[in-house]
Amino acid sequence: MKRIVTKQIGVCLLMFLLTVGAGMAIAGEVLVVTPWMDEPGTQLMVDALDKSAAKRGWRSRVVQDLADFEPHLQELVDANRAPLAIVVNVAPNRIQAGLEVARRAGIPVIGMDAENSPLLLTNVSSNSYSMAAETASYLTDRLSDGGEVLIITYDEYAPVQKRGVVAEAIFANTEGLSVAGVVNPDVRAGSFASAKAQVAKFLMEHPEPSTVKAIWSAWDEAGLGALAAVEALDRQSEGILITGIDATEKARAAVARGGNFIATVEQDFPEIGRQVVRLVQRQLDGDADIQSVYYIPARLVTAETAAAS
Repeated sequence: MKRIVTKQIGVCLLMFLLTVGAGMAIAGEVLVVTPWMDEPGTQLMVDALDKSAAKRGWRSRVVQDLADFEPHLQELVDANRAPLAIVVNVAPNRIQAGLEVARRAGIPVIGMDAENSPLLLTNVSSNSYSMAAETASYLTDRLSDGGEVLIITYDEYAPVQKRGVVAEAIFANTEGLSVAGVVNPDVRAGSFASAKAQVAKFLMEHPEPSTVKAIWSAWDEAGLGALAAVEALDRQSEGILITGIDATEKARAAVARGGNFIATVEQDFPEIGRQVVRLVQRQLDGDADIQSVYYIPARLVTAETAAAS
């Protein structure tokens, strides 16, 4: 991160160069706003964005403190050092004041696995609705005898919140299934640790074997935390089925083992990051034909496909 690439900059980008010292120019900057850098998927997106931006002679910089975003951006604008573009990996309404600063300054703002919003030029993401439907449907097909499903979601992050809504609707619409409860981990304390603690508490409050038949998680780190809770309480023999979304390395390995963690969804996080950079370039080139959302394809990963991929 914060790399500077010393290569010739095209004339079309000169108006965006940052000037330091006695007229020395450095590459333009893409500002990335995300509080989720501890999450593996975010790391992959930001890394791919960073590498793709560097190939164009730009550098990328991450702002993780949302409270610092607006004053930092205003300072850059006031100093005539505005970034080429702003990439947000957070619900736009959480940083609305900062995005209004960007709008007034004419800085394009692109969502990276964010929420569609009039404050954004466009948003690049996997389709949260379809991913949730795929894992929830896969789970219901394995629960032919019915039972209760525990849901792990996170309402403060729009893509994840959407997944929870879809999953809950599918379970509620499946005869014999019901939702045992909904867990919202404290992601600031760590998705894995918080989910493990909350799921363990829930299972201890429901000690009867097979009370909970499955745990549906909106993302892998929380799902892996749920798996750790099941194993710590020695309840894996009950056949509690767990699904996640992201296909992180640890989740894929858990699925491949053929135990309680039975499925996840592989999002192409690097391609999301690369597509964001391509859209920044198109905006700078004056392309007016940019859609409001771009979905990057994802695929279900099960024990049958995890080991082979």
